[in-house]
Amino acid sequence: MALTNTQIEIKYNSLNLNRVVVGDSVVVSIGTQYFAIIINIKPDHRENKLWAYLKSSNKMCPVRADIADCQRIQNII
Repeated sequence: MALTNTQIEIKYNSLNLNRVVVGDSVVVSIGTQYFAIIINIKPDHRENKLWAYLKSSNKMCPVRADIADCQRIQNII
């Protein structure tokens, strides 16, 4: 069954409660906390999740995380 663009947007907004977007600096909390930048967001329709693909200065940290585990960092300049 194909979804319309409106249905996709509603589903995306319901899964992305933290309202993070590509290019945001985030703190990822998955057991430990680390800083990263979101480089891509992809849906997983089977598990009903959004995955954030990340770039971090620490090479030991995962490059993929559930978007619910990402909190945006507010830049105060």
